[in-house]
Amino acid sequence: MSFRLYIYYFIVVLSIIFSQKSFAQKYTDYKPKYNKWAKNYILDKIEYTDTRTIFYFRYVSEFEYGTVAFFGNGHPERWCIENVDNPEETFYHIDVKNIRKNGKMVLNSLAGSPEVTYETHVGDIFTCEIHFRKLPNRIKKAHLLEGKYQKSSRRHFHALNVKLKTSEDPNLGTFEDMVTRVQEFERINLGTPKTIFKIPPKEQKIPPQNQKIVVNKPIIKLQKPVAPRLNPPTTPEYPPEAKARM
Repeated sequence: MSFRLYIYYFIVVLSIIFSQKSFAQKYTDYKPKYNKWAKNYILDKIEYTDTRTIFYFRYVSEFEYGTVAFFGNGHPERWCIENVDNPEETFYHIDVKNIRKNGKMVLNSLAGSPEVTYETHVGDIFTCEIHFRKLPNRIKKAHLLEGKYQKSSRRHFHALNVKLKTSEDPNLGTFEDMVTRVQEFERINLGTPKTIFKIPPKEQKIPPQNQKIVVNKPIIKLQKPVAPRLNPPTTPEYPPEAKARM
């Protein structure tokens, strides 16, 4: 084998290795395992990409007249990741994206803003994506804290002892698993699920040579959204600035 051919072969093999590694780094945990303070918030899923770790957060308001706040990078109560094995190792979010109220986009990105607040009524659903730079593989379990020094506060949206899974974890779950979890969460908090899900395209995975791809069609029974809550035109008995915190 000539030297030039050897170099070419080496580059091809190296490219294949790196492409496979990159492919393996993109996966989703549809069955996050963690503890929390209250029943009215949940992590829908955790997405792992080549550059980011993204937590998908959902909250149902219990207050007829109140506000919910989302904190940006400059706020002391912004979301952060604390390594369970080394609490001094902390990673702060780089952005909170795609904040939605009852499915309607209200803010694409919180970058550059210390805080945003929105009025709440009973049954309002808020969702968002909490973006972190890709967390180190050495971290196996972490606390997602809304405020590094608010860890013991039950009024904050904490997800404790979150298991950070690898692409080989047998309990990543499926999109259907997430839908089932979210619908049960909304059933507990609202009586009837409100969120309608769109089935995403299946991830394209390269099977071993000569092996056929078997694709099972997802079976999801989507619930119709409940009718809007009708509230009598009465004057609130407590200040509208009350924070929606547990």
